[in-house]
Formats: sequence, structure tokens, C-alpha cells
Amino acid sequence: MRALYRFQLCCHLFGNANRAQPDWWIQAWGHKEELHISHLFESIEPWEIDEIVCIYEFARDKFLEVFRLIKQDVHPENPRFGNQRRPPTPDGAYELDPDERDLMEDRRDPLPFRGDGEPDAKGTRPPLAWTVVWQGTYSNMYGEYIPKDIIRWGYILWDAVRLEGTGARQLLEAQWEDEWAPLDPRELP
Repeated sequence: MRALYRFQLCCHLFGNANRAQPDWWIQAWGHKEELHISHLFESIEPWEIDEIVCIYEFARDKFLEVFRLIKQDVHPENPRFGNQRRPPTPDGAYELDPDERDLMEDRRDPLPFRGDGEPDAKGTRPPLAWTVVWQGTYSNMYGEYIPKDIIRWGYILWDAVRLEGTGARQLLEAQWEDEWAPLDPRELP
């Protein structure tokens, strides 16, 4: 439920007002003009960001399915729209200095699964799926590093009992291995 609240908060704070793409705030991570997004994401853990990404992908898939059905009516090249084009989100990526989370990832600090429930005082109670993917060590990677097939079934939202009891853990491990084996995406430049 907390993930839905976070997603709703992101939509309200960074919604589509005057933007060309409905997912501009997902695509804009790292752009100077959207620096405030990265400030928000620095205050929550990476698995919490992946919760937002999973909900976003689910909503986006449903959104695209509906618009696929009415594509011709809303297509920008439909003659009734004339030349009403808006510019894309401008480029201008920036590079951040490493923060404590980046250093924790570099050191591969242990981050074991400690049960489902409310986050502890540090906010470090990742879901079982997160610890499975990152092999019980800290990772500051989310979103594009998690394969779409895994994101689409909402891997990060499953509690441990359901993940283990349904065989979803084995599916997660297999999908992760299919995408990344023998690499660890944290080793990429």
C-alpha cells in the first residue's frame, strides 16, 4: 500500500502538467531541469523506487492498451491536430558525486532479508525479492536495471510468503539470470 502512496505522490508532485510525455518524470531522472526528482529519490531506498517503477509500468501498460485501441483518434499526426507539437524534455544530464548509498553499493554492504513489515529506524527493510536479486548485498540500482519482464509482474511488491509459496522466487531468479548472467549490473561502467 505504501508503494501506491509513493506513486501517487510522484504523480502529484511531478505529474504531466505541460509535459509532452505522460511518463516525463520517469524519463527525466538525471536531467538538470528535474533535479528535484532526484532529491526526492535520495530520501527513499532504491527498492522503494522500484515499487514506484512497478506500479508505473503496470499503469503504463494499461494506459497503452487503451490508447492502442483508440490510436487513430488521438494520434498526433491526425489532421485535426494540425501542427500542435511540443518539445521533448530537454537534454542536460549531470553527474552526482557518490553519496553514502553509492559507497554502500561499491562495498557490497550486507543487506539481508529481515522479514516483511515496517521499515526500521534507518528505513532498511527491503523485500525478499530485492535481497534475492542483489544477493543480500546493498544495491542503489533500480528501474532500467531490472528487466521489464520482472517489473511487469510487480516482483518488489510480493511479500516473502507469497514469493516463496507460489514459486515466484524461482521465476525471479530465472528471469534475472536470463537477463544478467554471468554479469552483475553493478559492475557496469
